[in-house]
Amino acid sequence: MPSTRSPATRRRLLAGLAAGGAASLAGCGSLGDAGPTPGTDGSTEWPYPAFDPRASAYAPDAAAPREGATERWTVETPRPTDRPVVAAGRVFLPGPDALHALDLDTGESVWSVGPGESPWTNAPAVVDGTVYATFREPPGAVALDPEDGTEVWRADLGPVSAPPVVDDDGRCYVGTRDGRLVALEAGTGEVAWSYDLFGEVVALTFRPPTLVVGTTAGEVYALYESDGPRELWRRKVGGKVVALAQADGGDTLVSAFGGKLRRLADGAHTGSDRWSNRDGGTAQGGIAVAGDLVFGGNLAGLTACGTREGGTEWTASGEYPAGPAAAGDTVYAGREGEVVAFAHSGGFGVEGFAVGRQRWSHAVSGTPLEGLAVADGAVIAATGGGEDEESRTYVLDPA
Repeated sequence: MPSTRSPATRRRLLAGLAAGGAASLAGCGSLGDAGPTPGTDGSTEWPYPAFDPRASAYAPDAAAPREGATERWTVETPRPTDRPVVAAGRVFLPGPDALHALDLDTGESVWSVGPGESPWTNAPAVVDGTVYATFREPPGAVALDPEDGTEVWRADLGPVSAPPVVDDDGRCYVGTRDGRLVALEAGTGEVAWSYDLFGEVVALTFRPPTLVVGTTAGEVYALYESDGPRELWRRKVGGKVVALAQADGGDTLVSAFGGKLRRLADGAHTGSDRWSNRDGGTAQGGIAVAGDLVFGGNLAGLTACGTREGGTEWTASGEYPAGPAAAGDTVYAGREGEVVAFAHSGGFGVEGFAVGRQRWSHAVSGTPLEGLAVADGAVIAATGGGEDEESRTYVLDPA
């Protein structure tokens, strides 16, 4: 039945709902689907570039700004070459010249490590008091003390092309530019084994005992690790892998350049498509897998797809080159000149309108690049600057 409300009444209703703020809408999902609940833990870390070895980019219990943001600090930093990582009271920012450690409370530079003239740093992993840093120029992999950057060990592997993952025993896995997956022993960095792949390794995830690797040649490998690798399945996805994550149940979510977002089946289905969605497209900077939705951004917008069936649940317009990060019931993304927070389930429907989808935005210098992080109750973003703007790192607290 058509609405009997006048246009003015409808405008007042929508304005009143919007003015009620994110707090009144935060628990509401798309058309009544409540979705995840707000995070409450203000002491969480973001120890991997995408939060965990599975690369979910989702901290379900983390508190973070939901109704607005204010700057704890912002400082000029090098243009980021990968996502920031937050652990041990530090923000670890990868740059073309070095890995930079900034004090999480103040933004002051604590140390930087850059072997070689232009090492071009990948995002590190910070596990059990060790920073596992990798570089796209030799030596490749270095273990550091997070307090002062002292070198614990180094592995001369040549260029390492993807961030590392680490198992519960401290064994570190890295992927190289010449197409190898290498396992490094805990405490020493000695090579335990090496496995040849097709194409430069660009993405690596780990959900014990399965390592999933993506390459520039458009190959996805699933390897069983038990005192050495055993290939479970291998799949071509039609273009360079740009984003990779392991979903609940062992499946793999993968985005390929110029292609689709896919969910690849594990087990007996050996990498076949459970679903594919072209709207998900090329997810620049990474994807975030939060509850029943997977988020990916690119220069055409931010898209939320259902993890079960793969359908498009909602989209937001704009250019989003940075990988999104999710915490509790909120998704954070970056577009030119701002960091933006969205309700996980896209707000809720009111007479055909989506209300409460965007919760807040905060102006920044330049465009957030590579990916965002959520830790210590805050959102962390690094920008690329521009012609008249310097690259900066921001830590945004709740307003």
